Amino acid sequence: MTITNELQWVGIKPTAKTALEPGKQVPIGVADFEILAANNNRTSFALVVRGTVNVFIKLGTGATVAAPEFEPGDVLSCDDYTGAVHGIVAGGVGRVHVFEV
Repeated sequence: MTITNELQWVGIKPTAKTALEPGKQVPIGVADFEILAANNNRTSFALVVRGTVNVFIKLGTGATVAAPEFEPGDVLSCDDYTGAVHGIVAGGVGRVHVFEV
């Protein structure tokens, strides 16, 4: 018995993605801060929380401490979101590494 793979590409075959933002580090303070600006050319992004301070991250503007909380080492990745991403901390300075594709 022969097994064949009948998968065919429809449209444009995907290629390797190139980072628009090659791992920049962003400091986050106690005031709402824009981590990523809206970008219609973005296909995905990843945020990696670094340091020792938890960061509250909101897809959109106006981050507050009611937004989802990310601890150091946590990663937020999102495909197909082109809007702004904002963050805030409850105290101190948080650090986020940003990777945008």
